[in-house]
Amino acid sequence: MKVKRAKHSRRVMSFYKFKFGFQTPFNVLIDGTFCQAALKNQINIQEQVAKYLIEPSVLVTTKCVLKELEKIGKEVYGAFFICNQFKVAKCPHTPVRSAAECLSHLARRSKKCENPKYIIATQDDALLEQCRKIGGIPLMSIRYKTLILEPPSEKSVQETDQAAEEIEKVQAMKKEILGEPEEPKKKKKKGPKGPNPLSMKKKQKAVVGARKKGTDEKKKVRRKKKKNNSGESLNVE
Repeated sequence: MKVKRAKHSRRVMSFYKFKFGFQTPFNVLIDGTFCQAALKNQINIQEQVAKYLIEPSVLVTTKCVLKELEKIGKEVYGAFFICNQFKVAKCPHTPVRSAAECLSHLARRSKKCENPKYIIATQDDALLEQCRKIGGIPLMSIRYKTLILEPPSEKSVQETDQAAEEIEKVQAMKKEILGEPEEPKKKKKKGPKGPNPLSMKKKQKAVVGARKKGTDEKKKVRRKKKKNNSGESLNVE
């Protein structure tokens, strides 16, 4: 199960990295409801988020979240204590707003390139639904005593499809205005070179006939000539 969950989180965050420009370390924006659920289920947020996302991450919250927990009081003191340990992300709200309004605002702002991008970690169903409709926002919650990273919402997928269509339209307009670029001339591929005739050694002809002749001559018995007393020469083998 751990391997499947790790693969799932890697696949989801790869989608947001390539389609919406998310970069490591990931900023995980946490509210009081998430901290309260983690406390109830005895989940160490810092440890489990690091294991689940695999890649480097930073846990952050906002002054609006802390103020909301502080107002509620003793009932959520544990959640306030946990949340107070995280880095406080900048939010423009003065006076402070509710945690849901604050996180929703930062989620919308994160769609612009110059603003930091966030993974929203919350148990607030209404906030989760708002973020799904915004699109391009990774959503994390605690279900069945474990961290869950939601698959990309329909809005997120639609935005990526629209972006691909717009790129195709721009390319088509460029072709109409500038014309299709000339295709570079293909170089003719030269076939394999044959051997250099000058560098080739001439084949030596086998002198079969000469060898046979030599062997036949050796086999022949030489004849000697002897003279008899009468002076006539006799052939003696």
